[in-house]
This record gives sequence, structure tokens and C-alpha cells, in this order.
Amino acid sequence: MNKGFGHPDFQPIFRAAEQLGVPLGVHGAPSRGFGFDFFEDQGQVHTLEHPFPLMIQFTSIICDGVLEKFPKLKIAFLEAGCGWLPYMMDRLDYEYETRGNRSFPHIKRKPSDYVKDCPVYVTCEPEETSLKHVMEVIGEERVMFPSDYPHERVYGEFLKDIPELLKRPDLSDRAKQKILYDNAKEFYRI
Repeated sequence: MNKGFGHPDFQPIFRAAEQLGVPLGVHGAPSRGFGFDFFEDQGQVHTLEHPFPLMIQFTSIICDGVLEKFPKLKIAFLEAGCGWLPYMMDRLDYEYETRGNRSFPHIKRKPSDYVKDCPVYVTCEPEETSLKHVMEVIGEERVMFPSDYPHERVYGEFLKDIPELLKRPDLSDRAKQKILYDNAKEFYRI
């Protein structure tokens, strides 16, 4: 395919999703040519194969103006945790402020503004130490609990996830309720 999701060819999908109020989820992307073939351990590959392709699609969607054209589009970036998002917001803002319209002709504001002002969601991992910070940056309403059961993990491994999240002293009960229930209910229109 060789096109980022921000490419104009995908605009009919974004337009229809926005008009219908249908949420879209982005789940990684091809990772050919990233150098993962140098790793001999699947754990090393898996550590990187979701976040980096997801960051590429995030960059394309933001910088190619998808949220400029479709500001009510509900979109979630899934299965890479959430700690990458503030980093990418900062990184894109730096580039935008440094290069301006030369490199970002499709957007009129800082990239982070689109994340904060548009319905952009992300899933977290219960043990992420940056979770509270992410919620402070993008808001409690934009972080969801991840679930792709029964994918990858054997039965029983995932049973500790919710209790671990509920035990976290750094998150309020309200934030936990939003992560575990309210935000997904809103995103998926349940």
C-alpha cells in the first residue's frame, strides 16, 4: 500500500465515519524495514512492532490534516500503551514550531491542539508508570483499558490486569472508572 492513513485516498472513510459518528481504531501498521529482523527474540520485536508503526500512522493522520478536515472524527490508537502519546505531541509540536507551513501545510494549529480538541483516544496498559501523566495531558476522558482477549496471552495472565489497575494509588477512583468503563462506552457508543 505504501500510504500513511493520512493520505487523501482515505478521506472518504474518515468523512463517512465522522458523518455517521462511527469510531475508528488504528492498530499498528506494517513494520517491514524497521530493523526488527536483527532481533533474535520475539519479545524484542513485539516491544517495538506496535508502538513505532502506530506512531507513524498517528503522525500521518495529524500532519496530513485528517483532524483539520474532520475534527469530530472519533479515532483511537490501540495496543501500544499510552506513554508514547505525550512524547509524540511534544515532538510534533517542536517540528511544527520549527518548520511551520514548509513541512506542515495541511494543519493550521500545533499538532497537540488536535489531540486535545478532537476526540482522540488511546488505550493504556495497567502497569504503565506514565498513565497518570498521560491522563493529565490529554484528559481522563480519552484513555481506555486495552482488551484484545484472547489474543496473545494465555488464560489467566490477563486476570490480574484489572485488580492491578484498581490498586493503583496514583489514580483516582473516577479515573479508574473512566479507564475501565466510561470512556470505552462513550467511544464505541455502547
